[in-house]
Amino acid sequence: DMLAALLISVIGMVYPIVTRNMLNIYIPEKMYSTIVIAGLIVLALYVLRMLLRYFVQYYGHIIGVKMQSQMRKDLFDHLTGLPISFFDTHQTGDVISVLSYDVDTVGASLSTDLTQILSSLITVVGSFAMMCTISPALLIIFAFTIPMSILFTRYRSKVVRPLFRERSRQLGQLNGFAEEMLTGLCSFGGVTCGIVANDAAVNGGVITCEGAKKAAKLIGFCDSFSIPVVTLVDSI
Repeated sequence: DMLAALLISVIGMVYPIVTRNMLNIYIPEKMYSTIVIAGLIVLALYVLRMLLRYFVQYYGHIIGVKMQSQMRKDLFDHLTGLPISFFDTHQTGDVISVLSYDVDTVGASLSTDLTQILSSLITVVGSFAMMCTISPALLIIFAFTIPMSILFTRYRSKVVRPLFRERSRQLGQLNGFAEEMLTGLCSFGGVTCGIVANDAAVNGGVITCEGAKKAAKLIGFCDSFSIPVVTLVDSI
């Protein structure tokens, strides 16, 4: 995956070199055979880059799914070993938020963000080297753009980071809303079904007004699309 990202960045830097030679040397001097060869090289590089991009996206997706699956398994094994007091002090919604949203975010970062960072780093270093060979005066652009990019990224991270924390908190509250009533969609043998389940471990199995509204919303949604509903009631 990393090697493919490296090749994609290198191929992206070869394009301007070949194009510059075609415009400045081959076409003015009417080197038609060389133009054809250079065009075929560019076409081959374009096809190779397309295949490498497909490989990076496909392989990165596979790695991300496997990593998320392993992280969820490890978290579940860890949760099963925690004492009852942990669940008394932590809402179910917060636990679900970690198992779903946080794991997805970490998996996506490890599978795609690292590749993008490596590709961007190679592109910047390669562009810097090309500017040194073409025109040292162009380095003035780097002197302004790179510090500005770093400062803007740090500023945006300070602004966005609290928003992500707030979204995680609200997602935990949403998942923990009316915990005595569990609702959702699932698939049985390829058939989509709605699930309405009463959790007797919360509030002694008593269905509150919020829990009834929560179940009614899912039932109304399933009724609108003719989706069967499976009801699970635990009154023990």
